[in-house]
Amino acid sequence: MPLAFVGQEAITQKVFKLLGVSDAELADWFTGPAFLPWFRMGNLVRWGGPLSQQFIRQQVKLQHRILSSMRAYGMTPVLPSFSGHVPAGLAQLYPKANITKLSLWSHFTSKYSGTYYLSPTDPLYNRIVELFIQKYTEEFGTDHLYNIDPWNEMVPSQSSVDYIANVSKGIMSSLRSIDPKAIWVLQGWMFSYNTTFWTTQRAKAFLTALPKGDMIVLDLAAEEKPVYPKLNSYFGQPFIFCMLNNYGGRMGLYGHVRNINQGVFIARDNSGHAMIGTGLSMEATGTNYIVYELMNEMHYKKHPVVLYDWIGNYTLRRYGFSNRDIQMAWSSLVDTAYGSISPSKEFLIARPAWNMSSLAFLRYNRSSLVQCVNYIERALVNISYIGYQSTLLRHDIVDIWREMLYSILSDKYFILQKSVDGSNLTMFRELTKPFLSVLDDMNTLMMSHHSFLLGNWVRSAERLALNILDKYLFRFNSLNQVTLWGPNGEVSDYAGKQWADLIESYYKARWSLFFKYNEISMSQGVRFNQSIFLADLYKYVEEPFSWTQQQFVTEPRGDSFSLARQLHTKYRDYL
Repeated sequence: MPLAFVGQEAITQKVFKLLGVSDAELADWFTGPAFLPWFRMGNLVRWGGPLSQQFIRQQVKLQHRILSSMRAYGMTPVLPSFSGHVPAGLAQLYPKANITKLSLWSHFTSKYSGTYYLSPTDPLYNRIVELFIQKYTEEFGTDHLYNIDPWNEMVPSQSSVDYIANVSKGIMSSLRSIDPKAIWVLQGWMFSYNTTFWTTQRAKAFLTALPKGDMIVLDLAAEEKPVYPKLNSYFGQPFIFCMLNNYGGRMGLYGHVRNINQGVFIARDNSGHAMIGTGLSMEATGTNYIVYELMNEMHYKKHPVVLYDWIGNYTLRRYGFSNRDIQMAWSSLVDTAYGSISPSKEFLIARPAWNMSSLAFLRYNRSSLVQCVNYIERALVNISYIGYQSTLLRHDIVDIWREMLYSILSDKYFILQKSVDGSNLTMFRELTKPFLSVLDDMNTLMMSHHSFLLGNWVRSAERLALNILDKYLFRFNSLNQVTLWGPNGEVSDYAGKQWADLIESYYKARWSLFFKYNEISMSQGVRFNQSIFLADLYKYVEEPFSWTQQQFVTEPRGDSFSLARQLHTKYRDYL
């Protein structure tokens, strides 16, 4: 059941044009490509747009290729449907329709959020669903599984259980009116995201309004915060035990391997047969592959694995050779980094400040990380030819040493804070140098592997463009999404990437300006003004970066193994 959402804007455009919405309004409604997932869920409009017709047509061609491959491999894709989110002009065209404005999302203003929502209890909703499924099926065919998320991270306009139940019935009735075999696939995220609104009573009304089996619920972060136990296994609706693990691609060593190893079997045994499978629902890939490997194996295992034995097999499969030191390196993190650690915004990639206690520093015992890098050093001393050729081993060693450097950076941050608290300007000046030096080392390390290059991210976005205007727009989308995430940093630093060039040109630039403003305040004997700093940070660093035409590195530089060994020597005092 892979999600297959690409290309749906072409169908959306056709449907609303048939209903009288103008091309101009539709162009002003769609977001840019980097923000389409949030547009599709009704959280966001307009930001990063407009979408060119060339891009929309290109995505249709791509979706044909995606669906062809999925179906050839025997997969059953989950396709999009109309979720109720409409352009504002539809209310003027159909003044009697039950259209309401939803709440604003994640600090965005009404220019970019507050989506208009057509109630599934309104006859116009049924008409739009029929048009959408008809046009979609004509273009792509159907597999009868449709995703609809009416209120992802949004609050419904009414709170009565009768309204909630009627919305559920209206959605399913509309689907079945055009496709009698339709199954509704729903993210269960809304039940955990807003527990104040989604009381057991409301959730029950929503879920039990339909016969069992009409809906499949994705328990989106079941490895960490399963919802099924709180909602009586979704009151009998089939659900999939999913692992989220990653928000926005945030880097860091983290995961819930013991929860995964036990939780899947607990759910199987205690859900009254409502659990029908396992799934991955991460927001991004590229980190912590060990967690995803384990989760994928749980689908066909009958019992939990012995984790330390499993790690030995994992390293053999991943790297193509067996090495006890590498196996021990990973084993040292099982009960710490991968014991029960969730992704969180790390202080390095947040807007600089003092007393950042609400953000994540190293959230597990560093001794296990030190043990891990020492095992890696031993492995690299006598690395085999196969090991030397392994790009996956290089990837993982770079990521582990990035974590070690982040840990060292955390120490230096707290020492710097003490110098500021003590108003020791001379010490502060001296301490900023090694802090920035660690950032330089981290940037150099990340540059040694293609997976950690900002330049590849930007280049892949630019290559989608079929005209010069799209090239500039897609570049902007790619840079804004991994930094400010909005016009004014509404979801700033959510992605949490620690990539080469992003470290050097964005994070280091922010910290350098922070240190400069602190130094000026200390030398003048005045209190540091965080508000003035943040305003200037946005003006001189953050907002310009989304538009920069700087050329970033797109090919690896340096040898990852050699750099890891050099870092082991340089930072021996921390080991």
